[in-house]
Amino acid sequence: MEAETLKLLGKLDGHSVNPLAAGMTAHCNRVPVVDGHTECVSLKLRTKATQDEILAAWAGFTPLAGRQLPTAPAVPVQWASQPDRPQPRLDRNRGNGMAVTVGRLRPCNLLDWKFVLLLAQHRARRSRSHHPQRRVVGKPWQT
Repeated sequence: MEAETLKLLGKLDGHSVNPLAAGMTAHCNRVPVVDGHTECVSLKLRTKATQDEILAAWAGFTPLAGRQLPTAPAVPVQWASQPDRPQPRLDRNRGNGMAVTVGRLRPCNLLDWKFVLLLAQHRARRSRSHHPQRRVVGKPWQT
């Protein structure tokens, strides 16, 4: 989960992603919800940043812009300023169900910043369910 978050915040370099160079810890809230995963993230940046700088970085994060991907949201990271957000039932449809909703950004006593994010991507799950992977029919040891 930690490596994937650093990848999501990294930079696209040709056909690969260079992860964000930052120290971080993460915790996934394993509670029964219908849509999404909620993560509590703490991170340490190489260079100190203000809350406004972090919000600007999230707002400007558009790694898939211009690639004409049908399910890619125009704004993949969306800030929720309310103190009780994100919440799966309220934020699952942001970016047509494909955006990451971030909220509760605050200073961290151990690292630099901490926040909560919601990754729903229910549209991606629906798409995969309509196109199941190929199954092996018969006995695989027979040719």
